[in-house]
Amino acid sequence: MKFKNKIIFPLVLSLSIILFTGCKKKETTFSEEPSRDAILQRAWSNYDMGNFEIAEFWFDSLIALNLQDREALLGKGYTLLEREEYDLSSALSYFSLILALDGVSLVEKIFKEIANVYTGAGLPYGATWAIRTNKRNIIWVSSVIEAPADVHKPFYFDDTLVYFKSTLPDTLVYIDYVTYVPQVPPDDIFLWAWAGIGFIYLAQEKNTLAAEYLSSLARRSRGFYFPHYPFIKYTNILGSAAYAYFREGLYGNAVDVLKLSGWSDYPSDPFDPASYFKILSKIEELMND
Repeated sequence: MKFKNKIIFPLVLSLSIILFTGCKKKETTFSEEPSRDAILQRAWSNYDMGNFEIAEFWFDSLIALNLQDREALLGKGYTLLEREEYDLSSALSYFSLILALDGVSLVEKIFKEIANVYTGAGLPYGATWAIRTNKRNIIWVSSVIEAPADVHKPFYFDDTLVYFKSTLPDTLVYIDYVTYVPQVPPDDIFLWAWAGIGFIYLAQEKNTLAAEYLSSLARRSRGFYFPHYPFIKYTNILGSAAYAYFREGLYGNAVDVLKLSGWSDYPSDPFDPASYFKILSKIEELMND
């Protein structure tokens, strides 16, 4: 995508978000009045050949006929990311409209829940305490605040637990988090729009929002594949979700996402600065797969 240059490493590595330059080919014309499916096929064909202006024309034609044509909205959104002057905000609007039309909410925000803290042997990544929430499928933790003092970082989280280091005795903890709540099985168009939103937030360096969207795909959509340019695969989702976590300093979560790819040679302590290069190298491998 043309907006790939907005996504850069703050360290040594330079990554591209699985996006490349398309080749433009000559457009052909219809011999008779086209059907909706024929127009859609022509739009995607031009999109895949790099004829983005022509593809946008056909997607716009379908949207003019039906403002709720989800696949046309999807194509319009991705085309806006491929134009010479890409338009992140407009693309985000088209993807968000698809989610609104579906009426399916994949995330539910829970604010300042009080949870009991416990300790135990064998907690990962040097954690001394863990919070068990009453919600499943946590995809983002915005804060972990002990009473009466702030929690000592680093912390990381999985489906129902938030782990952290602390010297305080057993107490109550306030946490803010986002949880993944599937109401019905989303279809491919929904998931492709969802991924588009995640990549836009990553390009805008809105890492919290990027992690919310991309990590939910990483954990729940192992068969993810976008069959059009730039042909986004599940491994690309894993690398991008891990990158969003990494940029927020949530190195434990970055490693956990990377382990979903079958990575066995992961660092035992992701929070050790000596582990950063290894983590970033794996992220680069998956993003460019």
